[in-house]
Amino acid sequence: EWSESLQLATLWRFEQLRAYIIKNMDSMTRDPFTRIQIADAYGLTDWLHPAYAKLCARDASLTFEEGRRIGFERFAALVKIREDDLKNTIRGGSTGRLVYWKTAETKTNCTSECCRPRFRLNPREESFLEYIARAKALQAEAK
Repeated sequence: EWSESLQLATLWRFEQLRAYIIKNMDSMTRDPFTRIQIADAYGLTDWLHPAYAKLCARDASLTFEEGRRIGFERFAALVKIREDDLKNTIRGGSTGRLVYWKTAETKTNCTSECCRPRFRLNPREESFLEYIARAKALQAEAK
């Protein structure tokens, strides 16, 4: 399995092999929770924000068990972003995209490598990246 190979390549500091394994895993790993767990285990911080965006944009609510998997702080931050999006949709009649606070002073676009996903995000998922970038509990160093 790729994750076991990544563990050994990381342990033995085989950087080229590690990069090859990560590249292959990146295209095969679709589940956001699996991506978060792998990112946490092997320091792949650029996998986190796109995985969070997938969770924010999905129709199904986050579950208690999913909260356990990612930890309370992250779970709470994602639920807040989803709640804010829902409130905005109800108030503004928008299509579900976060559109509030769009002034020159407050809008923040995340331009870091972590917000340039290697696996494809749809426009709705992409709309969450700037809010994820601002959530302190979702920063890689906060864990």
